[in-house]
Amino acid sequence: MPREGDVIIIQPYAGGNPSGHMAIYDGAEWYSDFKQRDMWAGPGYRAARPSYTIYRKN
Repeated sequence: MPREGDVIIIQPYAGGNPSGHMAIYDGAEWYSDFKQRDMWAGPGYRAARPSYTIYRKN
């Protein structure tokens, strides 16, 4: 379960942005350069489900 302040780094997928994607969770929603529907940032990521890491300051 994500917590406020969590940062997600999503690896690239074939045909997608070669840099992958990153976003931050504000406690209710995921944001990058836009408010996201979920942590996947779009239909390509949602379909491919590439690996990701969530970083959290403890």
